[in-house]
Amino acid sequence: MKIKRLACILLILVITISIVACSVGSKVATGEKQQEKIKKEKAVDGGEITVPITNVKTLNPLLSTDSSLYYFNKLIFEGLFGIDKNLNIKNILAEKYTIENNGQSINIKLRENVKWHDGTDFTSEDVKFTIDTLKYGSTSSKYSELIPDLYSTNGVANIQKISSIEVHDIYNITINFSETFSDVLETLTFPIVPKHRFTGGGDVSQGSYDRALSLQGYNPIGTGPYKKTKYEKLKSVKLDINDEYWGEKPHIQRIIGKILKDEKLSLVSFDSGQVNIASSLGIDWESYAQNESVKKYEFPSRNYEFLAFNFKDELFQDEKGKALRKAIAYGIDRDTIVEKVYLKHATKADVPIHPDSWLLSKKNITYKYNVKKARKILESAGWTDKNEDGIYEDENGKKLTIKITTNSSNQLRMKTTDIIASNLKSIGIEVEKDYKDIELENVTEETELTDWQQLQSKLTSGNYQVAVLGWELSYIPDISFMFHSSGTDNFINYNNEKMDDLLNNVKSSISREEKKKAYAKLQKYILDELPYVSLFFTNGSILGYKRVEGDIQPSFVNVYDEIQNWYIPKKFQNSNK
Repeated sequence: MKIKRLACILLILVITISIVACSVGSKVATGEKQQEKIKKEKAVDGGEITVPITNVKTLNPLLSTDSSLYYFNKLIFEGLFGIDKNLNIKNILAEKYTIENNGQSINIKLRENVKWHDGTDFTSEDVKFTIDTLKYGSTSSKYSELIPDLYSTNGVANIQKISSIEVHDIYNITINFSETFSDVLETLTFPIVPKHRFTGGGDVSQGSYDRALSLQGYNPIGTGPYKKTKYEKLKSVKLDINDEYWGEKPHIQRIIGKILKDEKLSLVSFDSGQVNIASSLGIDWESYAQNESVKKYEFPSRNYEFLAFNFKDELFQDEKGKALRKAIAYGIDRDTIVEKVYLKHATKADVPIHPDSWLLSKKNITYKYNVKKARKILESAGWTDKNEDGIYEDENGKKLTIKITTNSSNQLRMKTTDIIASNLKSIGIEVEKDYKDIELENVTEETELTDWQQLQSKLTSGNYQVAVLGWELSYIPDISFMFHSSGTDNFINYNNEKMDDLLNNVKSSISREEKKKAYAKLQKYILDELPYVSLFFTNGSILGYKRVEGDIQPSFVNVYDEIQNWYIPKKFQNSNK
């Protein structure tokens, strides 16, 4: 089960980072044109920054699973397509494309005059070789566990759906898929690697794929704005501007990736000035609120928190069950949770679609906190407070009681659940807490693991009523695993034919327009059905010393997004902070 455990005291660098570009704190609001003018006047070339990269087991972008290295590799490597600030597709190495054959074929015209960092021309053969390498690796017992989920057979992007590749010439290629599905373009966001570096100029062989998937001794050669100039094992990776870059060149001359043992050392290194940029998830950055030398850039992460129902329980079934779910949704004071527990570092959501996504059809919150409305819904569904003790009873006099559980070693989630329990009592629902009160000082790796295993046992066995949990969502929307009757992680036992049809329609959409319309219908139905009560997406942030300036707009997809707009003023180019 992929449900994410959040350890609130740890620094977590997120991929997935995933979103986008909500910059907090120290920016002065100006008109776009004026702001652009200011940027152009101030931006200067030169200087270097040091960023943290952790758990570095390989420099191979096809095998990188650590989020900090995933982001770092985006400075070196590029894909055919990327993800923009609205989580929509943007062209990178693909100049243009057309979709044919009922969505099963994509004709791609590549950018011309793009060169690898060693001076070799980028061509269609590199694209084909990369896809063939990923397909080989995802089905090989030797590499399948090393390939990140995004590229694996069971991953969201499912590289195995690519059935064939036709290379027409050095700049034109057709990629054919075995079936129609709406995420064909998102599938093609993986980094492209240079064929010639692994074939030695000869024919492609199994050995070529093995070399392209090697963990050790990998020399990263990409097409991106920065190229590797020095690597000191277990110490650092030095990148310099790629002078032959096809796109807009960055202002910052050098980026040094400082290799750290784990994520916990990132903020420690930031505090000591060893790194100039650090990522944080949770509420870690609150300690920097009064530090005038530090800028904070906040964005919704890909960590989605929700309340789940067990649909095997008759209490949540049929129309009366739906009424109860809606009453609970109106009865949860998310504003208080966001303010008191997350110190305002979370973004409310009604559906499991990222707040910045182009697919989100309704930006406003539907289920706003409303005790009167929640009570009215319960009363209309037949519950009454016969003995006037503040708790509703059904027609047989049975109290309306639910049992709620969570993994309380996650302190933020435990505090959230405590507030929800109190909220539900206010609308006439008696709540039994099926979780322990664990103090922060008593949270250890062992207690965290034990707590999580116990929660998983409840979920898989169906021995729960309501659970407060979280998913770490991909930037490629995928709701079917939650709500489809055959969903891989449909632990709530939700089975709804109309929901299945809507999810299938989303999956089979061919054009971007069809996809957006299908998602709009799906969201409308989710809002009515409420298989989950969505709470919020937690926020992440980038912390940076004021020596780094410019239009800094990080996202969970790429914390270094649009890095060509960053710069270091001349007066700071010889300092660390």
